[in-house]
Amino acid sequence: MAIEDEELREIFQEASTEELKSLEEGLSRLQQNPEDTSYLEDLVRSAHSLKGNAGMLGLKDIATLTHQWEHLIVQIQQGKAECSRSLLDRLQQGLNALQKLIHEAVTGEPSGVQTFYVLALLMGGESAGPPSTEAGAEKNAEIEDSRETADIPTLPATNSRSEVDEASDGELLQIFQAASEDRLQKIDDGLSYLERHSEEVAKFEKILREIHGLKCDARMFGFDRVERLSDEWEQQLRSIQQGDISLTSELFDRLYGSLDVIRQQVTEIVTGASPETTAPTLDTSSHEQPATPIPIHEPSAAAVSYIEDEELRETFHRSSEDHFQKLYDGLLRLEQHPEDRTPIDAILREIHSLKGDAGMLGVEVVASLAHDWEQQVVSVQARERDISSDLCDRLFRELDTLRQRVDEAVTPTSKPAPQPIPQPTPPAPQSAAVESLAASSLYIDDDELRHTFQIASEDHLQKLDEGLLHLEQHPDDTAQLDRCLREIHSIKGDAGMLGVGVIAQVAHEWEQQLVSVKEGKMQLNADLDEGTQGDGDASQSGNEARSLLDRLYAGLDAIRALVNEAVTGRAGGLEVDVVLRRLQGKSERTPKAKPAAAPLTSTTQAPDDGSYRIDTIRVATRNLDALMTQAGELTVTKIRIAHRLSEIENIVNFWEEWSREAHTANRFLWEELQSNGSGFRKNAVQQLQAFHQQSEERLDRLGTLLNSLRDTVAEDTARLDNIADEIEDEVRRSRLLPLSTIFNLYPRLVRDLARSQNKNVKLVMLGGETRADKRILEDMKDPLTHIIRNAIDHGIESPEERRQLGKPDTAIVTLRGYQNASHIAIEVSDDGRGLNLEKIKKTALTHGLCRPEELEAMTTAQIQSLIFMPGFSTRSFVTEVSGRGVGLDVVRANVERLKGSIQIESEPNRGCTIQLHLGTTLATAHVLLFVLNGRPYALPVECVQTACIVDRAEIFSIEGRDTILFDDQPVSIVKLVDLLELPSLDNSRSDEGQQSCIIVKVGEDRLGLIVDRLLDEQDTILKPQSKLLARVRNVSGATILGTGEVCIVLNPADLVKSVPEHRRQSSFTTDVSSNITAVRGESHLSENVSKQTILLVEDSITTRTQEKRILEAAGYEVIAAVDGLDGYNKLRSSHCDAVVSDIQMPNLDGLELTARIRSQPQYSELPIILVTSLATDEDRRQGAEAGANAYITKSSFNQALLVETLRRLI
Repeated sequence: MAIEDEELREIFQEASTEELKSLEEGLSRLQQNPEDTSYLEDLVRSAHSLKGNAGMLGLKDIATLTHQWEHLIVQIQQGKAECSRSLLDRLQQGLNALQKLIHEAVTGEPSGVQTFYVLALLMGGESAGPPSTEAGAEKNAEIEDSRETADIPTLPATNSRSEVDEASDGELLQIFQAASEDRLQKIDDGLSYLERHSEEVAKFEKILREIHGLKCDARMFGFDRVERLSDEWEQQLRSIQQGDISLTSELFDRLYGSLDVIRQQVTEIVTGASPETTAPTLDTSSHEQPATPIPIHEPSAAAVSYIEDEELRETFHRSSEDHFQKLYDGLLRLEQHPEDRTPIDAILREIHSLKGDAGMLGVEVVASLAHDWEQQVVSVQARERDISSDLCDRLFRELDTLRQRVDEAVTPTSKPAPQPIPQPTPPAPQSAAVESLAASSLYIDDDELRHTFQIASEDHLQKLDEGLLHLEQHPDDTAQLDRCLREIHSIKGDAGMLGVGVIAQVAHEWEQQLVSVKEGKMQLNADLDEGTQGDGDASQSGNEARSLLDRLYAGLDAIRALVNEAVTGRAGGLEVDVVLRRLQGKSERTPKAKPAAAPLTSTTQAPDDGSYRIDTIRVATRNLDALMTQAGELTVTKIRIAHRLSEIENIVNFWEEWSREAHTANRFLWEELQSNGSGFRKNAVQQLQAFHQQSEERLDRLGTLLNSLRDTVAEDTARLDNIADEIEDEVRRSRLLPLSTIFNLYPRLVRDLARSQNKNVKLVMLGGETRADKRILEDMKDPLTHIIRNAIDHGIESPEERRQLGKPDTAIVTLRGYQNASHIAIEVSDDGRGLNLEKIKKTALTHGLCRPEELEAMTTAQIQSLIFMPGFSTRSFVTEVSGRGVGLDVVRANVERLKGSIQIESEPNRGCTIQLHLGTTLATAHVLLFVLNGRPYALPVECVQTACIVDRAEIFSIEGRDTILFDDQPVSIVKLVDLLELPSLDNSRSDEGQQSCIIVKVGEDRLGLIVDRLLDEQDTILKPQSKLLARVRNVSGATILGTGEVCIVLNPADLVKSVPEHRRQSSFTTDVSSNITAVRGESHLSENVSKQTILLVEDSITTRTQEKRILEAAGYEVIAAVDGLDGYNKLRSSHCDAVVSDIQMPNLDGLELTARIRSQPQYSELPIILVTSLATDEDRRQGAEAGANAYITKSSFNQALLVETLRRLI
């Protein structure tokens, strides 16, 4: 890796040359006189400086090797290691490798150094391994047997079991595994090439070099069996090269199979599996082509994992048989019709499914063999090899082997193992092996965690898609940029918590690209050459330049594909290294043997999981039975209502008939009056009397019909109401998920965080069976994460401190859920140090969150609630993950958005409890209806403490605020019309001397709202606001009343915060955000009148230059000092607003400098940040004890973190 920045490259070259010279001189003196340890301190200092410089510039290989080199010197210095000749030789070889790597970093010329071999050497190996690059090996095309003994010393022979014991060091095993996989893959590729081009003799040399290197590696690590098998395989190939054995398809099969023997031995060493008692050997006794096949090693029956679970075993057996049948059919069709390549895709799907099933169930042998078989078909698909009868024969034989291994996995181990069948290994590039490993570890096993992760990830990705679209049109919208950063950070945190490291890695790189935009280093629409500032890799790439937006979109597609892989288990064939390089704007370095993989654009497309979101909720069959029962009742009610319709039709017909007769009677009466004047004929009177009598009878009948209809309709309505309520309740219950869905995310988080801080913490989870709406659980995951992290980081003491206080070493963090009436309560409590009220007050005043007179008027609960203010942090010592003042304000915002509330209780040295009160569902709400300006409004009942009529005589004034007494406590009241800024219609009951008042309570805040008239309580369906009105202050949503009127549902938390400053009473106010606005408004007028000055103390010119650039780019003036003494003198002669210092420096180190600064009263509040490569907990403790405010390690150096920490501390 070359340093791209010319100035930094020149500085690093000058500094590293000086450091290397110092290391060479010191090592030379040590070699001449091992007893003289006076030079060791200088060696440690020089190595430490070189390591720090390399780490700052991202030269990980140099930093890693220098760290191990430094560690060996420290071991000698502390008397833990003897300064022997072999150790000095290792140090010399390590120094030689460092010189080559530094030359590569400065010039860009490949060094030919393989870091893991050198690292293995420094860690105790006997050799730096084989030639480091193919180019270097080409110079010695003649591989002589004498070189084996001259270059590689022989270690004592060991048996297989001792090999495993000797390899107990995890790092050495990983090094050997990585090197072996790389070499075996190259040998596979070479054999595949030779099979097609046997006339190219040069390929023999490359294969011989790789097998010779594998033999040397095995000898270096003491793995006798792998060394012996590799030697036999090498001799066999030499016989072929010399023409003693002719190349045939059968010989290639034996070579492939014998290579599997070596691969299996490597696997057994790395995994610790029991090897065969008798090591297999390769037939190399004769130069004639052997008549019998070379023995091929196969895993024993014991090596195949028997599936213990009966149901899983049967399911795997049935599914694998189905896969095998389709594989046999597809392969047979392909053999008969090689020109028809359509069966290949189906074959690959089946073998990939079989591999995934085996991997998920832990049958690694089947998974490995299936992967090898798959890669051979992939090479056919990529047209890297032809479909021949020999290839088909081999594929059929290997399918038989796979089937036998499956039988072993589903059959008890008492069954005798079948005879091994040769199965060659197909060519597959190294990247494919890595991806296979990644794919097998991506799948999330726990159902609930997997479903929760899928839902949350889909939501985050959707918001990121929308955010990028918005930023594409409005690139200056910093608020949207921050929202995108929060979403991608949540994805990264979720993936890391669940162990899906690949997704976390890609999300982190995606986040870093967006952070660069936020810091102004890159533009969203800038082309590749602008965005990467002349990246050397990118400039050499033949790819078309892409804007950062294009790369971000492609990155989102990649994350979506990886999430789909993690929740479905179906490998997407995504090359993560390619994704990362594309995100960084660099070229893709594809291996020589290119796998048949689809392009990124196809592999990263989101799967079509449109209905999967519904499937994520498990509904018990009893719930479905209950719904079916109610559906049946609904059908009965529907029939009854249809019958009521017929009754109404009869009444209407009866009424129409009566109406016609009445019309006839009226007309007859009219005609009679016209013809006879004022008199009636006798028969006319009789007719009128008859009609009147008939009308009375009909009226009685009509009354009877209507009364009957009223009763039956009332009965049907009540029945329908009950059914609707039960169906609604059942559907709502079906949407509920247990709190354990998110509770189960936190044990790993607590464990990792506690270990990172050397604390003993036990997480106790109670009430996980309590159920809440799915959306509430999704939205509460992040807030609970913040609360738990704060509890461990801020609340829990160290074991030593707990012992001094008489507490157990192990602290308890309790996560408890329970249901109370219509609310869900979630509590996070700890038995730590509790909240420090004085420290909270001091921090609030320092950050301008409130004024002294406001603090005096606040209750204890109100002061404690200040920790939820944005930017609030009582931490005086900042690390990479703590003390930056973010987290709890997000908790409050999320809880209030869910119509919930937060309460906090704390006692000094007894612990702290944070309670979150939430509704069980967001779809419905029980509200109190009232009238304001002639229109209906509503408030959630859970926030209403009481509703009453207030007499004007009961209202009095406190400091100019209208107040009433409620429960013997003063409560400020305000007209809701004024609070909502509505026009006053003067239709209140003020003239009567009485007013309707609603007392709302949010947390510990209480507020009286004067309204026009109270109506009633009612259950409503809460309609969310439209996208055009995504967030309206004081409004939660709307509902439609039975009258058809639209009713606005108000947000009580917003109402409390909306009270103007001059009308609010501090006794019921915990949220002082309105005051903050005023204070911040005043502070912004005077801040940054002149640039702030930073004293930068760093002895390394490389690091000093890099940090100086960062600070100046952030707007600071920088005074540079070359060591601690120089820094202290410059501090005394200049005004500085903060100090950024290294630790290990000549004359006066960083810890001594910090202690000396703190000893002066005028510097007691001066912020001091230590930036160093010392990363242990003990180093951090020493930094804090010396008086530093923050501690940042160079290994995880992030310039945004440095700038953010400075801005928070100054």
